[in-house]
Amino acid sequence: MKQLIEDLTMEKEKRKRLRIDIGNSQSLSNDEVKEGDIANPTLSDISSQANKILTMQDITSMGPGFKGPSYHDLRGPLLKGVVHDVHEYLFKIKAHWKLYGCSIMADEWLNRRNVPVMNFLAYSPRGTIFLKSVNTSGLQKDKETLLEMFDEVVKEVGQENIVQFVSDNESAFKAAGKALQ
Repeated sequence: MKQLIEDLTMEKEKRKRLRIDIGNSQSLSNDEVKEGDIANPTLSDISSQANKILTMQDITSMGPGFKGPSYHDLRGPLLKGVVHDVHEYLFKIKAHWKLYGCSIMADEWLNRRNVPVMNFLAYSPRGTIFLKSVNTSGLQKDKETLLEMFDEVVKEVGQENIVQFVSDNESAFKAAGKALQ
């Protein structure tokens, strides 16, 4: 974070010097400012710095001349960058499943509207990943229905990557777990 603040401060100073140079000499044309210069950064330069999260205190320490990202930038390239980072993070966790395996956890609960929901998560030493959520309000919780849901999750994760399957202690869950083996 400190490095980002230092980089932004240096960038601000360079822009100020560039404005002074342009104002004094009037000799700098648009052809001399190439893409990627500090005065004209590329999209990758902007997104790599914008992906680092700034707190309000850090932003206000930049002074009144600092302009944050626009609404378009936040919902466009910056959001795409964050989504890409999350996919990379998940990919790294899933790659470790091949080495160490993972535990699948099935948790059933009622949401605020008393609708039964079953969440599936995958736990490994690198982290826990939310796999999916299933609305089970119209489903009968018998062995066949649960086995179908469990089998779908096992196929998604890969049977070879699963060390154990953790679920509720009800008889239907136990029967579906035994049939899954």
